[in-house]
Amino acid sequence: MAEEPLPRRVALTVVVIAYGWTWAGVLGAQALGGAAGHPLHLVGLLGPAVAVAVVVSRHRAYGRALLRRTVDPRAVPWRSWLGVAAVGLLPPLVARGAAAAAGSEVAVTSAPVALLGASAFALAAGLVEEPAWRGAAQDALGDARWLRVAVVVGLAWSLWHLPLHLLPGTYQHDLGWGTADFWLATATRVPLAVLLVALVRGARGAVVTAVVAHGLGNLAGEALPASTPVRVAELVVASAAAVVLVATWRDRSRRPAPRGHAEPRAGR
Repeated sequence: MAEEPLPRRVALTVVVIAYGWTWAGVLGAQALGGAAGHPLHLVGLLGPAVAVAVVVSRHRAYGRALLRRTVDPRAVPWRSWLGVAAVGLLPPLVARGAAAAAGSEVAVTSAPVALLGASAFALAAGLVEEPAWRGAAQDALGDARWLRVAVVVGLAWSLWHLPLHLLPGTYQHDLGWGTADFWLATATRVPLAVLLVALVRGARGAVVTAVVAHGLGNLAGEALPASTPVRVAELVVASAAAVVLVATWRDRSRRPAPRGHAEPRAGR
């Protein structure tokens, strides 16, 4: 995916800087008695972007390519945008539909001002996070074993959110610490990471697809606040989608080559 190969250690660089910066900022805000919106909280959220800035400062050619892949939608095949909508919206919408069908109440946020602010924050979250996780970290670890890498990076991405559960006023704080909602939200990010990586791969490395899908998912969560039954359904839907996608790709990769085409030789 990357136009300039990155050393594998870059993935560790991204994790260390993103965690160190974010955890220091968010936990610092919490220690000072702050809440969501505290300057240290807002600065701390920039951890993944700071990590990417450090990587780009050392790999300029890669940085130019990553910027183009993150903000330029022109090279994205139109079919990939259908995938973006599906990954961003189907898990939360299907989960809420299933929960409603089972008799659970599904809340709706209808305040226009709140949704406008949520839209801006949702897009900003995608722009800050995705170039680090689905960009530099993923690229550095390589594409050969993409599923394993997607799960590892997905775990790192999910656990990066942990200190937010300690800061009053954040979405994560409202879930509690160690509650069922806490574990469900943490677990759901892993199959979502697999879907986001698949989007980027299918769009020829365009990280912008993950940015938009990430933003759509966050926005859907703000517009339709989730209950515990909804979170269970989200985990099931996202996991099922990831399993189907992986099984489909493996099936395609095992199909025999068309007649007249030589089988590729094994790599050296």
